[in-house]
Amino acid sequence: MSFLEPDVLVLGGGGILGEGWMNGLLAGLEDASGVRFADCRAFVGTSAGSIVAARLVAGRELRRPGTRPRAASPGNGSPRGGVLRDAVAVGWRATAPLAPLALAASAPAGAAVRSLALARVPAGRYPLDDLHRRVGGWRARFDGRLRVCTVDRANGRRVVFGAPGAPKASVADAVQASCAIPGVFKPVRIDGHQYVDGGAWSVTNLDAAPVSRGSRVLCLEPTGALGLRGA
Repeated sequence: MSFLEPDVLVLGGGGILGEGWMNGLLAGLEDASGVRFADCRAFVGTSAGSIVAARLVAGRELRRPGTRPRAASPGNGSPRGGVLRDAVAVGWRATAPLAPLALAASAPAGAAVRSLALARVPAGRYPLDDLHRRVGGWRARFDGRLRVCTVDRANGRRVVFGAPGAPKASVADAVQASCAIPGVFKPVRIDGHQYVDGGAWSVTNLDAAPVSRGSRVLCLEPTGALGLRGA
């Protein structure tokens, strides 16, 4: 199979199903074409996509079909089974209207409306400690290649950890924040600010990709491919 390795890999949100779908698709492309996605020049991850991106930056192999992903599950006091699925579905429905408001990172009006909308969504109850431990164990670092998209809950602005000028954070903290669906999972506090799921700004945050003329970009959007938008 002929497949040109992308320079930049953009991985969107989609929960545990999206994480598994992206892992399977990328692993299949690797096996069929011989490319190695860990060698990409840059990665942009949002929510579940930030987990896969961090895995690749850490130099770990993608999961092959037949291995089950571990859910981005909370720690103590967490909902289980159908309760968690229902809670996440409610969170997606609550935040879905926020995405069209994302006019641009520099648009004050868009950020203001988004901050008001986020203020109306109750802070999530459940921590993502297990996810933090899992990602922390990979020992991924912000080495200039990884960008993890989040939203500052107070002002509604997008914050892309790992990008030039972004606040300092560990990869585990940034990924935990990027997966913190408003109304479901607890916001993640980094340097005095509370951050939530980057999907509240954009499902993919494709515009955050560091590209130049001629760059090859592969963008995966699980919410569209898996029909999760209307979930």
